[in-house]
Amino acid sequence: MFHPTSSQAPTIPSSVSSWKSFGHRIGRDPFTDWATVIATSVVLIIVSVVVGINIYFSVEATLNQVPDDQFQAAIVKPDVFKQVLTSFDERAQKYSTILHGYNGPRDPSM
Repeated sequence: MFHPTSSQAPTIPSSVSSWKSFGHRIGRDPFTDWATVIATSVVLIIVSVVVGINIYFSVEATLNQVPDDQFQAAIVKPDVFKQVLTSFDERAQKYSTILHGYNGPRDPSM
């Protein structure tokens, strides 16, 4: 079996950057693979947490703003609200009369 000596061992030329050496080891060295997976996971988790915190504080700042009086008044208009309640009451009465006022045969085949 061939065992390379120090003079025969392959060397990486100095012109090749460390990144190319690292990229060459991916898929061949389990330690490098696991280190890449864990480092990528940690970076993604940190980015996700930072984005989540940013969104949380932006929403909280929006909710803590004092609303405008004109905007509050435009949300619920009393006249429209009464009309909606009246229409709901009318629909409930119609449904009740339909439900309890049916006098036809119980079996549609009769």
